[in-house]
Amino acid sequence: MENLSLYIHLYKDGTLKKKDMEEFIFRFILKNPHRFYLMKWEKNRCIDYLCWLYPKLSAAIDAYKDTGSSFEAYLASLLFWSAHDYFCSEIQHSMTEQVCWETRTEDIRTCEEEEEYPLTEEMQPFKNKTGKKVNTNEIMILLLKSYSFVSEDFLERVAPVVGIKVDKLRSMIDKLKKERELHDEGIRKLKMGIHSQYYRCIVFEKRLQLLDENSLNYEKTKGFLERGRKRLANMKKRLAGLRLDASNRQVAEILCIPKGTVDSALYSIKKKFDVK
Repeated sequence: MENLSLYIHLYKDGTLKKKDMEEFIFRFILKNPHRFYLMKWEKNRCIDYLCWLYPKLSAAIDAYKDTGSSFEAYLASLLFWSAHDYFCSEIQHSMTEQVCWETRTEDIRTCEEEEEYPLTEEMQPFKNKTGKKVNTNEIMILLLKSYSFVSEDFLERVAPVVGIKVDKLRSMIDKLKKERELHDEGIRKLKMGIHSQYYRCIVFEKRLQLLDENSLNYEKTKGFLERGRKRLANMKKRLAGLRLDASNRQVAEILCIPKGTVDSALYSIKKKFDVK
């Protein structure tokens, strides 16, 4: 029968290399799970656990000293207590993954394939539904103001309406994006931070539901949650104060028209559609 104590002595004497010692221990545990409280574990899960345990196991081999108890008993004690840590880690990862999926459900739905909307007679080039010539300046100003939401498909649809080639429209959008690159990158990072902080708050809420209200861990987690919510509120406040669309001056420079023309056109559009 294979003897762990014999192998640890061979390793301590320098007869057995550490890599071979670790490999033998792995095989020994897998072949004898009943000795290490792993009899109910599936083999794949046991392997995952041992891979997770590897750094601790490697250090434990060097830390072992023969003080009366066998190396197998020493190893069994290590596995018993580390299994508890592994279970807690699994629960935390599973809980976090569940929270992420729940909070991202609506975002996933928005990525579904969009329905095709062909141009109708009312949208034919230069004509609106009353038969009058459309104000191309207003369309172009709105297009550039909403540059971050403009898709390639939309450019192809709007180009004949404003009487400008798609390549020309695309170059104008790209120029505006380049001008706002640093600003938009800051907004993107802030939004990512808000998403991450939102997930953390939900995870803390889930943890509180599993903890005893009279425990020290509950109070610590409650403190994390309160600080997390406060930070989330501050981040949202910062985002609300940032300009998400292009400024009127930037739009005017792209179209080579006075800023006052852009201001006037936007005021006219708001008044026309009764937008406050």
